[in-house]
Amino acid sequence: MPERNAVVQLLDELDDRIDGAMQRRLHEWRQHLTLLANQLRHAPGRGIYAAKERLGQLGHRLVRSMDTTMAQRRQRLAQIEATLRSAHPKRVLERGYSMVHDEQGGVVSTIAGLTEGQTIHLQFADGRAAADVHTLDHMEDET
Repeated sequence: MPERNAVVQLLDELDDRIDGAMQRRLHEWRQHLTLLANQLRHAPGRGIYAAKERLGQLGHRLVRSMDTTMAQRRQRLAQIEATLRSAHPKRVLERGYSMVHDEQGGVVSTIAGLTEGQTIHLQFADGRAAADVHTLDHMEDET
C-alpha cells in the first residue's frame, strides 16, 4: 500500500484533473448555449421556438451531466477514503498486528534493526508495552 501522503497527493491530482475537465466541459456548453442564444436573436419567427426548445434541452442535459459527474466523483472519493481508512495503522493494529519501535521511536521492520538486550516498545491497538530482546533468530527467505 503506498504511503498515505502519496495517496493524498494522488487524490489531489485526480481532484484537480476532474475539476479541470469539468470546467472545460462547462465552458464548451456555455459557448454552445451562447451560440444558440445568438442564433435565437437572429432567427425568424418559427425558428425562434425551435431554438428556444433546443436551448432548454441543452440546459437540462448540462445539469444532468454535471449531477452524474459529481455523483461519480463522490463515489470514487468514498472508495478511496474507505481504502485509506482500512490501511490506516490503527486499523491494522485492530486486526491483531503490532508495531515495534526502538528507543528513539523509529519503526523496527526487520530483525537486523535489533540487538540482544535492547529495549523495544510494542504498539498494540489498545496500548503500548516495553520489552527487552533476549535472543535473535534470523529466518531464511522462504520465497
